[in-house]
Amino acid sequence: MAMIDFLQNHLPELFQTNTVDLSTRLEEDQKLAGALRLFVERETGINEVKE
Repeated sequence: MAMIDFLQNHLPELFQTNTVDLSTRLEEDQKLAGALRLFVERETGINEVKE
């Protein structure tokens, strides 16, 4: 029962998002994806990653 109470009280907070947060997240994800791609290219010598 305590778990149900906790979820009822905190679940909306966990899924609450702002458009600013989403755009910031997207920008961060794009930076990380670019860094990962550069790392893979450097380590493998392959400069084209198939999607």
